[in-house]
Amino acid sequence: MTVMTAEQIEHFLDEVFPQRMGKIESVGEMRATMRLAIGNEHLRPGPGFPGPP
Repeated sequence: MTVMTAEQIEHFLDEVFPQRMGKIESVGEMRATMRLAIGNEHLRPGPGFPGPP
């Protein structure tokens, strides 16, 4: 089975999802690990608890 390298996946994601954030950390057979630093831009607006009050 051919496994893409982290660099190849990064290149693919840059082309298909230019708005993506995060970095591919590791790649293995049938798995990959991606890290994303969470910032204020990732917070959901509104109340802290989903659903009706």
